[in-house]
Amino acid sequence: MTENLKIKIIGVPMDLGAFRVGVDMGPNALRYAGLIKCIKKLGIDIIDIGNLPVPTPESRASGRKNLKYRDEIAKVSEELAQCTQDALRGGYFPLILGGDHSIAIGSISGVAGIFKKKFGVVWIDAHPDCNTPKTTLSGNIHGMSLAVALGHGDSRLVNCHTPGAKLDPANICIVGAKDFDKEEKKFIADNKIKLFTIDDISDIGIKDMMKEIRKHFAGLDGIFISLDLDVIDVAFAPGIGIRSHGGLTYREIRHLCRSLYKSFNIIGMELVEFNPIFDRDNQTANLAIELVFDILGHEYGDYQRYLELQIN
Repeated sequence: MTENLKIKIIGVPMDLGAFRVGVDMGPNALRYAGLIKCIKKLGIDIIDIGNLPVPTPESRASGRKNLKYRDEIAKVSEELAQCTQDALRGGYFPLILGGDHSIAIGSISGVAGIFKKKFGVVWIDAHPDCNTPKTTLSGNIHGMSLAVALGHGDSRLVNCHTPGAKLDPANICIVGAKDFDKEEKKFIADNKIKLFTIDDISDIGIKDMMKEIRKHFAGLDGIFISLDLDVIDVAFAPGIGIRSHGGLTYREIRHLCRSLYKSFNIIGMELVEFNPIFDRDNQTANLAIELVFDILGHEYGDYQRYLELQIN
């Protein structure tokens, strides 16, 4: 995948879909931590188009209690969908930096504009984000984004970029989920969505899980990775939107991302819910950069950082 790779960075400082301030700082914090500089050292062609404009919560009324900031999120989603589609059409690997997980509405819509329904999504998240306006407990749209991609929920969000569902339920795999709302479990069962909970991963391990995921996605043109950092245990990723005790370990998340690189034609990636306000000594930012490198098929970690300090 990385041969002749070109990357386009798209920042989406979205915090309208969640409730905790700070995730809007994620895209710039990852840049400041050295993400782009590190990728450039690989000799990869990389373009950073900056951040899409996102209104602040303080400048808007939240609107309906079960669809907070719907109109603002819909507008940003349309812009992100177009940017994602343009990146793919230009031969670029879209690397989308969030923001909260509501940005998936736009990114997946953009991918669907090129690949139609012949692509899969690996949804790596402690939460399945399968609520609708009828089932949501919070009204936060970041908890509805996967359901929206499947054509369920508010019509303005569902019809982002193109009308209707962007994904076939058979082309999704949720990995690492551990916190479910009651109705989300029913949604997943009714739609026959492939699911590996955190307990499943503990039981069968990454290796056997990947065998099943490869079989599940056989025949598709490519895979889009939607990675919510809250899938990682707070001990390894303190800088996240919703802290996750009992999440994936450092070894597990890196093994997973390396395995995905080895297994699939990965056509793009989004990294969401990084909250630098809660980070400690750049621990989460550094791990996020390592995971991007794993997905790209390159090595980056403590030893590489150590060498950089010696050279510089």
